[in-house]
Amino acid sequence: MNKLQQDLRRWFLWHVVVPAAIAVLACLAALTVVLEIWSNKTAVAVLTGLLVAAALGGLGLLAWAWWRSARYVFSLSGDASQVGVWLMRTAFGKQPDDDPVVQQFPWVRGPVPTDSPAVREVSAWMERWRGEVRAQSARLTEELSRDMLLATEFQQALLNRPYPDVPAVHIEGRLRLEFHHRYNPALAVGGDFFEFMPIGNDCAGIFVADVMGHGVRSALITAILRALISEIQPLARNSAHFMKELNHEFSDILTAMPTPIFASAFYMVADTTSRIATYACAGHPPPFQLHRDRARVTRLSNPQPKGAALGLLRHETYAGETVRLLDGHTFIFFTDGVHECTNPEGEEYGLARMEKVLQTNIYKSTTEILNSLVESITTFVRGEPLADDLCLVAVDVTTKPRPVE
Repeated sequence: MNKLQQDLRRWFLWHVVVPAAIAVLACLAALTVVLEIWSNKTAVAVLTGLLVAAALGGLGLLAWAWWRSARYVFSLSGDASQVGVWLMRTAFGKQPDDDPVVQQFPWVRGPVPTDSPAVREVSAWMERWRGEVRAQSARLTEELSRDMLLATEFQQALLNRPYPDVPAVHIEGRLRLEFHHRYNPALAVGGDFFEFMPIGNDCAGIFVADVMGHGVRSALITAILRALISEIQPLARNSAHFMKELNHEFSDILTAMPTPIFASAFYMVADTTSRIATYACAGHPPPFQLHRDRARVTRLSNPQPKGAALGLLRHETYAGETVRLLDGHTFIFFTDGVHECTNPEGEEYGLARMEKVLQTNIYKSTTEILNSLVESITTFVRGEPLADDLCLVAVDVTTKPRPVE
């Protein structure tokens, strides 16, 4: 724009101001000569002719300069008009008829002008700009992909750590715990997670949580929860008190967040010596319990009064409940992404289907049961992408010796 202003000033100076000044000076010079030799009657006619010629020449020069100026200005106006038409038709020419711009400026429909040098220059500039944007976008996408791959690998490494041996030393005829899981995030990283915590030599804490939403934000919240769990692990033997302290610490951190965030959680403490498990629930679906000795599938009762999800109420207290640990029983923990996944018709998978799969496969190994659940869900959704993370955690209670590796 500054260059255009400079060009206009230069044209105005040399094609308007200078010719006009020359014409005026010529007229003044001729008038001065006439006044000085007015007494010479013979020269009057000659001088009058010269005066008229000078004046006509100056006026002609002035008219020529104005004509050149007008031509230049009209040329600029025409180029600007062509560029404007090109821009509007390129941007809005393919919009639907009910688009407000198309309704207000119907002339945007029509061929895009390409014969103007100004249009060709702007079009070439636009293509260069698009190329730069594409290149920058590709660089950012590649960098983001690398970061997401690293985050995915890191989260999978955390979830796929070796399971703890509980109890640390197994005595024949005594109970021990075996752990299994399946985890499929809806995106590169997820907001569901679980933790197996050895407590002493004969006890384990099983923590399963589901942070609201999914993706990077939820994954970052799970990292915060993991750090808090590690910090308050000395309290892990008391499930209700552990959940209360975790909620208190988590709520303190969330006070600085601009938007509300919460996480449902279920925590069980399984004691293989007393053969009793205690558990507390923070707005999370209770797990299924497989009674292989009776071929039954039940769900653990939700401790009353029901506790709110973590992060919602800072001073929330959580009730505890107990369940006996019996040889051959299995607990199937899950997050809502399992039973709330939908098929293309919008129908939810549901807890009833989940229970039916568990019942049908109750005498199979826990690994086979989890595989059957994942296969059943995959068949049900029929290619529909998961709207939420899918997390399954299983704990076997057994007296069988550990398999030799």
